[in-house]
Amino acid sequence: MDHLDTTCATGVATAPTGEQLRALAALETQYRQLLDALEDKQLTAAQSLAFLRITDATRRTAYYAMIRASGAVTATQAHRLSQTALEHAISQDTGQIAAGAPLAVNQLLPAGTKSHYRSEVELIARVADLRIHSAKALVKSHRQLVGSAGRPAQFKVLARRFASPDQNPEVVAQAAARISSLQLRGRALARAESRVAQSTTQGQSAVAAELKSLSDELSAPDLPEREVVHERCAGLRYRGLGPRGHVWELTCTTVDHEFLSTLADRLVNPKLAANRQGTSFSAGELPADAVTAPEDEYNDPASVKARKLLHTLVEILRRHAGAQRTARASRTAAQPTRSTADTDAPQPVGTPDESAGTGGKCADAEPVGLVLPPMIDLIVTIDYDALRGATDAAGITSHGQRISATALRQSAAIAGIIPEVLGGDGEILDYGRRRRLFTTAQTRAVVGRDRGCINPGCTMPAHRCEVNHIKPWHRGGKTCTDNGCLLCKGCHMAFHAGHFRIKLINGVPYVLQSRDRDPEQLWRRNWVWYPQAEALAA
Repeated sequence: MDHLDTTCATGVATAPTGEQLRALAALETQYRQLLDALEDKQLTAAQSLAFLRITDATRRTAYYAMIRASGAVTATQAHRLSQTALEHAISQDTGQIAAGAPLAVNQLLPAGTKSHYRSEVELIARVADLRIHSAKALVKSHRQLVGSAGRPAQFKVLARRFASPDQNPEVVAQAAARISSLQLRGRALARAESRVAQSTTQGQSAVAAELKSLSDELSAPDLPEREVVHERCAGLRYRGLGPRGHVWELTCTTVDHEFLSTLADRLVNPKLAANRQGTSFSAGELPADAVTAPEDEYNDPASVKARKLLHTLVEILRRHAGAQRTARASRTAAQPTRSTADTDAPQPVGTPDESAGTGGKCADAEPVGLVLPPMIDLIVTIDYDALRGATDAAGITSHGQRISATALRQSAAIAGIIPEVLGGDGEILDYGRRRRLFTTAQTRAVVGRDRGCINPGCTMPAHRCEVNHIKPWHRGGKTCTDNGCLLCKGCHMAFHAGHFRIKLINGVPYVLQSRDRDPEQLWRRNWVWYPQAEALAA
């Protein structure tokens, strides 16, 4: 602590580098001591939030320091230190540095001598206990956002954001990595960097939405060609028996992907009664060779979701095949003669005995035992001119996938594929005060407009949301699309609790959040679904 007091008294910026390092070591030691002395049970609600905010600020500072330190290790070629100097630098405790112990001597190996570590990245991974790819990401982030004396930062706008204490350095670093993966050059790179830099103030979800928008814009001209490739490569392929079971590889088109994504969303929706019938294995149902596996391996939510999806698809195929066999048997029974094999053929599993005399009508009955009904509407929002072929604008699925107008027109006749044309004729979208709940047609229109929960920053997709009355129905609000918006369960409860306000501006819902969530107090659309929407003054 003496070194810390002395450095702070004389000025941290003017202190020698060694003293600055000792001050950092002393701060780390004192911070841990304060944490150990803090009694969590004695904190009030406000103090616990302050504790969380301080901890989050410390985490951000630590990530910023990790990138700076990784860049310093790379610039100085620390992996070239002699064996003695390396062991001293790695094994030296932070408390020893804070107490004034001498730092390791900067003794480099002679030229041509093989070092203990092959590269700086391997040394960073060893010291910081990271995987190689994580250490590479730190070094790359330093090159993109900090640079060195002889080489400036690759992204100048994001570099200023990264150095600002008000920004989350991890979000800025991830944004830089994603922009780099787009492989842009010149003015296109500068425009992309500027757009993404503006979204960093709104958090990680806004950055992800802006980057997805950029990626979609870049791939839009090649969308029809890519769809042809997807259609040609689509298929289900068996890859063999692996240690965890038989491995199948599924490659599908955008339409098929949307169906599977919608089905997966419904499978994990806890509001559906069918989904509360858990499919996780009980203790007596575990495979015999899995007694030593981790307990959570079979109860992990992702594993449960995957099993539900597989069981549902397989059950749909089984029931469909069984219904076809029953229909063929019924047609055979109407013929004058039939073979003994047909007579003695067993009934498909789960098929009612009386189905043979109904002309195969069991194919239209809802299968028994499914996790959820197989019929799922897939909604694609598209301009009317594009749907009728006047323009080539792409449609947007409820999961944000782009699909060309040509592919959508070809799929429009398939059951369950619904081209959502907002404002089109043929559907009554306004029932006024005659109905309390929104109809299916109204819900589809609201889904096509909002795409997901409208609360800025919420990532809940449309299939997990509810249609909410902006002006409550019991206060005279109409059940119409102009008075409806999508809200997830949590945001729905928060809205009725008065935590934010909703206003329809030019037929589009905007949200004014509380001052602690939005200090600027602007009406905003959810940047997750509409990253380019401008905020409006309150």
